[in-house]
Amino acid sequence: MTGATQISYNYWGLIGDGYILYLQALDGGLVDLSGVQQITSGVTQVLADGSNSIVDLSSLTSWVDNDPGDTSAITVSHGGTVLIPHLQDLYAVDLNFNGDGNLDTSSLKTWKNSNI
Repeated sequence: MTGATQISYNYWGLIGDGYILYLQALDGGLVDLSGVQQITSGVTQVLADGSNSIVDLSSLTSWVDNDPGDTSAITVSHGGTVLIPHLQDLYAVDLNFNGDGNLDTSSLKTWKNSNI
């Protein structure tokens, strides 16, 4: 999916209706979304779990979760890495660090309705 530049979908339905997009790199896997610049969607869960597991969102600059009932999340654990070197704006996206995951948040400028 290296050619994708945006992830966008509507949550269509009631709060908590179960529409969630999962992007997971597990046990050394790679999810290459390096061309995605924006995520404007309902709930999206990004997980990098395990040594050398990588979710590459290296072009992402803005992520807005527009689902009024739930929040999106980035979770890194057990040596997993999510690459977000250009991410500046987060809205309703939680960051979860479990164990020794890798997530550089130094580029963040705006962070609203989000938790660590």
